[in-house]
Amino acid sequence: MARLVDLFDKDVVRSYRTQIRPMEVSPLFNSQAFVTDPDLTDALAAKSMSFGFTYLEPLDPNVEPNYSNTVYNDLAEPRGAVYGEQSGRKAMINESFGVSKLERQLANGDPLLQFAQFENDWTLANLEHRAQATLVGIQADDTANHGGSLTTDVSSKAAEAGMFTPDTFLQATQGMPQDIERRGVIIMHNDKYYDLLRQKLVNKEVASDGITPIETYNGLAIIRSNRMTKFGAKYRTMIIGAGAFGYAYGDGPDNLATDGDESRGNGGGFNTIHLRKNVIVHPQGYSFTAGAADLTGGTKNEALFANWADLQKPDYWQRIASREQVAIGFLITK
Repeated sequence: MARLVDLFDKDVVRSYRTQIRPMEVSPLFNSQAFVTDPDLTDALAAKSMSFGFTYLEPLDPNVEPNYSNTVYNDLAEPRGAVYGEQSGRKAMINESFGVSKLERQLANGDPLLQFAQFENDWTLANLEHRAQATLVGIQADDTANHGGSLTTDVSSKAAEAGMFTPDTFLQATQGMPQDIERRGVIIMHNDKYYDLLRQKLVNKEVASDGITPIETYNGLAIIRSNRMTKFGAKYRTMIIGAGAFGYAYGDGPDNLATDGDESRGNGGGFNTIHLRKNVIVHPQGYSFTAGAADLTGGTKNEALFANWADLQKPDYWQRIASREQVAIGFLITK
Protein backbone atom coordinates (compact mmCIF):
# COMPACT_ATOMS: atom_id res chain seq x y z
CA MET A 1 0.00 0.00 0.00
CA ALA A 2 1.28 3.47 -0.87
CA ARG A 3 2.01 5.79 2.01
CA LEU A 4 -0.58 8.48 2.74
CA VAL A 5 2.03 11.21 2.39
CA ASP A 6 2.80 10.02 -1.16
CA LEU A 7 -0.88 10.17 -2.11
CA PHE A 8 -1.73 13.34 -0.27
CA ASP A 9 -3.33 16.06 -2.39
CA LYS A 10 -4.91 19.10 -0.70
CA ASP A 11 -7.24 19.83 -3.61
CA VAL A 12 -8.62 16.31 -3.65
CA VAL A 13 -9.25 16.39 0.10
CA ARG A 14 -11.05 19.74 -0.25
CA SER A 15 -13.16 18.43 -3.12
CA TYR A 16 -14.49 15.67 -0.86
CA ARG A 17 -15.87 18.20 1.63
CA THR A 18 -18.96 18.74 -0.52
CA GLN A 19 -19.76 15.05 -0.15
CA ILE A 20 -19.42 15.04 3.62
CA ARG A 21 -21.48 18.15 4.59
CA PRO A 22 -20.69 17.84 8.31
CA MET A 23 -23.18 20.46 9.51
CA GLU A 24 -26.08 18.54 8.00
CA VAL A 25 -25.33 15.38 9.97
CA SER A 26 -24.53 17.13 13.26
CA PRO A 27 -27.66 17.35 15.44
CA LEU A 28 -26.15 20.44 17.07
CA PHE A 29 -25.43 22.44 13.92
CA ASN A 30 -28.28 20.96 11.91
CA SER A 31 -30.68 22.57 14.37
CA GLN A 32 -32.01 26.10 14.13
CA ALA A 33 -30.18 26.93 17.36
CA PHE A 34 -26.89 27.45 15.48
CA VAL A 35 -27.11 29.70 12.45
CA THR A 36 -24.55 30.97 9.99
CA ASP A 37 -24.14 34.71 10.32
CA PRO A 38 -22.76 36.99 7.56
CA ASP A 39 -21.31 39.38 10.15
CA LEU A 40 -19.36 36.52 11.72
CA THR A 41 -18.25 35.30 8.30
CA ASP A 42 -16.83 38.77 7.63
CA ALA A 43 -15.19 38.79 11.07
CA LEU A 44 -13.60 35.43 10.38
CA ALA A 45 -11.97 36.79 7.21
CA ALA A 46 -10.81 40.03 8.84
CA LYS A 47 -7.25 40.40 10.10
CA SER A 48 -8.36 41.48 13.58
CA MET A 49 -8.48 38.89 16.37
CA SER A 50 -11.59 40.53 17.87
CA PHE A 51 -14.80 41.71 16.26
CA GLY A 52 -17.74 43.96 17.03
CA PHE A 53 -20.93 44.71 15.15
CA THR A 54 -24.09 46.67 15.80
CA TYR A 55 -27.57 45.19 15.70
CA LEU A 56 -31.08 46.60 15.71
CA GLU A 57 -33.16 45.81 18.77
CA PRO A 58 -36.51 44.16 17.91
CA LEU A 59 -39.45 46.57 17.78
CA ASP A 60 -41.77 46.45 20.78
CA PRO A 61 -44.96 44.75 19.51
CA ASN A 62 -46.88 46.03 22.52
CA VAL A 63 -46.76 49.65 21.29
CA GLU A 64 -50.03 50.41 19.53
CA PRO A 65 -49.65 51.91 16.03
CA ASN A 66 -50.85 55.31 14.86
CA TYR A 67 -54.24 55.56 13.20
CA SER A 68 -54.56 57.75 10.12
CA ASN A 69 -56.95 60.68 9.89
CA THR A 70 -57.66 63.64 7.58
CA VAL A 71 -56.43 66.49 9.84
CA TYR A 72 -53.50 68.29 8.19
CA ASN A 73 -51.89 69.51 11.44
CA ASP A 74 -51.88 66.12 13.20
CA LEU A 75 -48.31 64.78 13.12
CA ALA A 76 -47.16 61.23 13.75
CA GLU A 77 -43.99 61.04 15.81
CA PRO A 78 -41.53 58.44 14.48
CA ARG A 79 -40.42 55.71 16.85
CA GLY A 80 -36.72 55.71 17.56
CA ALA A 81 -34.66 52.69 16.62
CA VAL A 82 -32.52 51.19 19.40
CA TYR A 83 -29.12 49.79 18.47
CA GLY A 84 -26.75 47.63 20.46
CA GLU A 85 -23.29 46.22 19.91
CA GLN A 86 -21.90 42.74 20.37
CA SER A 87 -18.22 41.94 20.58
CA GLY A 88 -16.25 38.72 20.57
CA ARG A 89 -13.07 36.99 19.46
CA LYS A 90 -12.31 34.42 16.83
CA ALA A 91 -9.97 31.50 17.42
CA MET A 92 -7.28 30.15 15.13
CA ILE A 93 -6.82 26.51 16.07
CA ASN A 94 -4.55 23.78 14.78
CA GLU A 95 -3.53 20.19 15.32
CA SER A 96 -0.79 18.07 13.80
CA PHE A 97 -1.01 14.35 13.11
CA GLY A 98 1.72 11.84 12.47
CA VAL A 99 1.06 10.14 9.15
CA SER A 100 2.16 6.70 10.30
CA LYS A 101 -0.62 6.63 12.89
CA LEU A 102 -3.17 7.92 10.42
CA GLU A 103 -2.21 5.29 7.86
CA ARG A 104 -3.24 2.56 10.26
CA GLN A 105 -6.63 4.24 10.72
CA LEU A 106 -7.13 4.91 6.99
CA ALA A 107 -6.05 1.51 5.71
CA ASN A 108 -9.28 0.69 3.88
CA GLY A 109 -11.01 2.48 0.99
CA ASP A 110 -10.03 5.91 -0.32
CA PRO A 111 -7.58 7.37 2.25
CA LEU A 112 -8.08 10.95 1.05
CA LEU A 113 -11.86 10.71 1.40
CA GLN A 114 -11.38 9.25 4.86
CA PHE A 115 -8.96 12.02 5.75
CA ALA A 116 -11.49 14.63 4.60
CA GLN A 117 -14.02 13.02 6.97
CA PHE A 118 -11.36 13.01 9.69
CA GLU A 119 -10.69 16.73 9.10
CA ASN A 120 -14.38 17.61 9.29
CA ASP A 121 -14.93 15.49 12.41
CA TRP A 122 -12.06 17.29 14.12
CA THR A 123 -13.40 20.73 13.14
CA LEU A 124 -16.93 19.88 14.23
CA ALA A 125 -15.76 18.47 17.57
CA ASN A 126 -13.91 21.71 18.29
CA LEU A 127 -16.90 23.88 17.38
CA GLU A 128 -19.13 21.80 19.65
CA HIS A 129 -16.64 21.92 22.51
CA ARG A 130 -16.33 25.72 22.25
CA ALA A 131 -20.12 26.02 22.23
CA GLN A 132 -20.45 23.94 25.42
CA ALA A 133 -17.64 25.82 27.16
CA THR A 134 -19.38 29.09 26.23
CA LEU A 135 -22.65 27.80 27.71
CA VAL A 136 -20.89 27.00 30.99
CA GLY A 137 -19.49 30.54 31.06
CA ILE A 138 -22.90 32.05 30.32
CA GLN A 139 -24.52 30.04 33.10
CA ALA A 140 -21.79 31.10 35.54
CA ASP A 141 -22.34 34.74 34.53
CA ASP A 142 -26.09 34.28 34.93
CA THR A 143 -25.66 32.99 38.48
CA ALA A 144 -23.11 35.63 39.46
CA ASN A 145 -24.59 38.71 37.82
CA HIS A 146 -28.23 38.18 36.81
CA GLY A 147 -29.85 36.42 39.72
CA GLY A 148 -30.06 33.12 37.85
CA SER A 149 -32.66 34.36 35.36
CA LEU A 150 -31.56 31.75 32.80
CA THR A 151 -31.17 28.99 35.37
CA THR A 152 -33.76 26.76 37.04
CA ASP A 153 -32.09 24.93 39.92
CA VAL A 154 -34.30 22.23 41.48
CA SER A 155 -31.42 20.09 42.74
CA SER A 156 -32.15 20.80 46.41
CA LYS A 157 -35.78 19.68 46.18
CA ALA A 158 -36.93 16.30 47.42
CA ALA A 159 -37.80 13.28 45.33
CA GLU A 160 -39.16 13.87 41.82
CA ALA A 161 -39.28 17.65 42.27
CA GLY A 162 -35.48 17.69 42.13
CA MET A 163 -35.19 15.52 39.03
CA PHE A 164 -35.43 16.10 35.28
CA THR A 165 -39.13 15.68 34.52
CA PRO A 166 -41.56 17.22 32.01
CA ASP A 167 -42.60 19.64 34.75
CA THR A 168 -39.09 20.82 35.64
CA PHE A 169 -38.29 21.09 31.94
CA LEU A 170 -41.25 23.44 31.49
CA GLN A 171 -40.06 25.48 34.46
CA ALA A 172 -36.68 25.91 32.77
CA THR A 173 -38.15 26.98 29.43
CA GLN A 174 -40.99 29.24 30.50
CA GLY A 175 -38.80 32.37 30.52
CA MET A 176 -37.29 31.66 27.11
CA PRO A 177 -38.45 33.27 23.85
CA GLN A 178 -41.78 32.01 22.59
CA ASP A 179 -40.23 30.25 19.60
CA ILE A 180 -38.58 27.59 21.80
CA GLU A 181 -40.87 25.12 19.99
CA ARG A 182 -38.85 25.69 16.83
CA ARG A 183 -36.06 23.19 16.33
CA GLY A 184 -33.38 23.73 18.93
CA VAL A 185 -31.22 21.35 20.95
CA ILE A 186 -31.00 20.03 24.47
CA ILE A 187 -27.57 18.95 25.73
CA MET A 188 -27.76 16.45 28.56
CA HIS A 189 -25.66 13.97 30.49
CA ASN A 190 -25.98 10.33 29.51
CA ASP A 191 -27.62 9.56 32.87
CA LYS A 192 -30.41 12.04 32.16
CA TYR A 193 -30.85 10.70 28.65
CA TYR A 194 -31.46 7.19 29.99
CA ASP A 195 -33.91 8.58 32.55
CA LEU A 196 -35.93 9.97 29.63
CA LEU A 197 -35.52 6.75 27.65
CA ARG A 198 -36.89 4.67 30.53
CA GLN A 199 -39.91 6.99 30.66
CA LYS A 200 -40.41 6.55 26.89
CA LEU A 201 -40.08 10.31 26.34
CA VAL A 202 -37.46 10.14 23.56
CA ASN A 203 -38.75 10.43 19.98
CA LYS A 204 -36.98 9.12 16.88
CA GLU A 205 -36.81 11.46 13.88
CA VAL A 206 -34.70 12.07 10.76
CA ALA A 207 -32.41 15.06 10.18
CA SER A 208 -32.93 17.49 7.29
CA ASP A 209 -30.69 15.39 5.03
CA GLY A 210 -33.47 12.78 5.04
CA ILE A 211 -31.05 10.07 6.17
CA THR A 212 -29.41 10.77 9.52
CA PRO A 213 -31.49 9.58 12.48
CA ILE A 214 -31.83 11.95 15.44
CA GLU A 215 -33.53 11.71 18.80
CA THR A 216 -35.67 14.53 20.18
CA TYR A 217 -37.36 15.58 23.38
CA ASN A 218 -40.22 18.09 23.12
CA GLY A 219 -39.06 18.92 19.58
CA LEU A 220 -35.46 19.60 20.66
CA ALA A 221 -32.66 17.46 19.21
CA ILE A 222 -30.96 15.54 22.01
CA ILE A 223 -27.17 15.90 22.34
CA ARG A 224 -25.77 13.32 24.73
CA SER A 225 -22.60 14.60 26.35
CA ASN A 226 -20.85 13.84 29.63
CA ARG A 227 -18.68 16.92 29.08
CA MET A 228 -19.56 19.89 31.31
CA THR A 229 -23.02 18.46 32.08
CA LYS A 230 -22.24 17.19 35.58
CA PHE A 231 -20.56 18.95 38.48
CA GLY A 232 -20.35 17.19 41.81
CA ALA A 233 -23.62 15.35 42.35
CA LYS A 234 -25.60 17.78 40.16
CA TYR A 235 -26.50 17.63 36.48
CA ARG A 236 -26.55 20.64 34.16
CA THR A 237 -28.92 20.31 31.18
CA MET A 238 -28.48 23.00 28.53
CA ILE A 239 -31.50 24.08 26.50
CA ILE A 240 -30.75 26.08 23.34
CA GLY A 241 -33.54 27.62 21.27
CA ALA A 242 -33.66 28.91 17.72
CA GLY A 243 -31.00 31.45 16.76
CA ALA A 244 -29.20 31.31 20.10
CA PHE A 245 -25.74 31.05 18.50
CA GLY A 246 -24.07 32.34 15.37
CA TYR A 247 -21.07 30.54 13.95
CA ALA A 248 -18.53 30.65 11.14
CA TYR A 249 -15.50 28.55 10.28
CA GLY A 250 -12.96 28.21 7.51
CA ASP A 251 -9.45 27.12 6.64
CA GLY A 252 -6.54 28.70 8.45
CA PRO A 253 -3.29 29.72 6.76
CA ASP A 254 -1.83 26.84 4.74
CA ASN A 255 -4.30 24.29 6.06
CA LEU A 256 -3.38 20.67 5.23
CA ALA A 257 0.33 21.48 5.08
CA THR A 258 2.69 18.51 5.22
CA ASP A 259 6.28 18.22 6.30
CA GLY A 260 8.74 15.48 7.14
CA ASP A 261 11.88 14.76 9.06
CA GLU A 262 13.99 11.95 7.66
CA SER A 263 16.05 11.58 10.82
CA ARG A 264 13.01 10.75 12.97
CA GLY A 265 12.09 7.16 13.64
CA ASN A 266 15.76 6.39 14.02
CA GLY A 267 16.29 7.19 10.37
CA GLY A 268 13.03 5.66 9.17
CA GLY A 269 11.53 9.11 8.57
CA PHE A 270 8.42 10.73 9.97
CA ASN A 271 5.76 12.77 8.14
CA THR A 272 3.17 15.14 9.61
CA ILE A 273 -0.08 16.68 8.32
CA HIS A 274 -1.17 19.98 9.89
CA LEU A 275 -4.82 20.99 10.26
CA ARG A 276 -5.44 24.73 10.71
CA LYS A 277 -8.90 26.27 11.13
CA ASN A 278 -10.35 29.67 12.00
CA VAL A 279 -13.58 29.41 14.01
CA ILE A 280 -16.17 31.60 15.67
CA VAL A 281 -19.02 30.32 17.86
CA HIS A 282 -20.79 33.26 19.52
CA PRO A 283 -23.99 33.49 21.60
CA GLN A 284 -26.50 36.10 20.47
CA GLY A 285 -27.10 38.81 23.04
CA TYR A 286 -23.66 38.57 24.63
CA SER A 287 -20.28 40.23 24.40
CA PHE A 288 -17.03 38.46 25.19
CA THR A 289 -15.07 41.08 27.09
CA ALA A 290 -11.72 39.45 27.88
CA GLY A 291 -8.76 41.42 26.63
CA ALA A 292 -5.69 39.97 24.97
CA ALA A 293 -3.78 40.05 28.26
CA ASP A 294 -6.45 37.87 29.93
CA LEU A 295 -6.35 35.00 27.45
CA THR A 296 -4.59 31.67 27.92
CA GLY A 297 -5.20 30.00 24.53
CA GLY A 298 -1.63 29.54 23.32
CA THR A 299 1.66 29.01 25.12
CA LYS A 300 3.45 30.74 28.00
CA ASN A 301 5.24 32.82 25.36
CA GLU A 302 2.12 34.12 23.66
CA ALA A 303 -1.62 33.51 24.07
CA LEU A 304 -3.84 35.24 21.50
CA PHE A 305 -7.09 33.33 21.74
CA ALA A 306 -9.70 32.18 24.24
CA ASN A 307 -9.32 28.50 25.10
CA TRP A 308 -12.00 26.29 26.63
CA ALA A 309 -11.13 27.39 30.16
CA ASP A 310 -11.33 31.09 29.21
CA LEU A 311 -14.78 30.61 27.69
CA GLN A 312 -16.07 29.16 30.98
CA LYS A 313 -15.16 32.21 33.07
CA PRO A 314 -18.16 34.34 34.11
CA ASP A 315 -16.14 37.57 34.23
CA TYR A 316 -15.51 37.37 30.49
CA TRP A 317 -19.19 37.44 29.44
CA GLN A 318 -21.52 40.43 29.44
CA ARG A 319 -25.18 39.99 28.69
CA ILE A 320 -26.44 42.88 26.60
CA ALA A 321 -29.94 41.57 25.84
CA SER A 322 -32.95 41.03 28.08
CA ARG A 323 -33.76 37.57 29.35
CA GLU A 324 -36.72 37.39 26.93
CA GLN A 325 -34.32 37.80 23.99
CA VAL A 326 -31.86 35.09 25.05
CA ALA A 327 -32.87 31.68 23.70
CA ILE A 328 -30.86 29.75 26.28
CA GLY A 329 -31.90 28.05 29.51
CA PHE A 330 -30.32 25.76 32.08
CA LEU A 331 -31.89 23.10 34.27
CA ILE A 332 -29.89 21.97 37.32
CA THR A 333 -31.10 18.69 38.80
CA LYS A 334 -29.88 15.86 40.95
